[in-house]
Amino acid sequence: MYDCYMMQGLFLNACLLVSFLSVFNHFAKDKIVFGKLSLNYKIIFGISAGFLGIVLMLCGVHISAYSIIDFRYIAILLAALYGGFIPTMIASAIIGVFRLVYWGIF
Repeated sequence: MYDCYMMQGLFLNACLLVSFLSVFNHFAKDKIVFGKLSLNYKIIFGISAGFLGIVLMLCGVHISAYSIIDFRYIAILLAALYGGFIPTMIASAIIGVFRLVYWGIF
């Protein structure tokens, strides 16, 4: 029973990632992804990747009281791949602050 719950949680995380990539592709279809992007675009992408990480963290699978399996790091990797340094730092800061505020320090 517990393995089924874990697979459902991981499947939900994968579905959220695919949905985010689809929406991102829709909004960025006219932009050069690896080209020189404006600072506003980088900030917006960093914030959206940070919120994706938060949603992935909330839908994660709790293995025990101190361990969670989720795909929040993939949101940071996507910010690094598509946006560069600034969106990566923004997404990491948003995810890190939320993690500390929501679950605290163990």
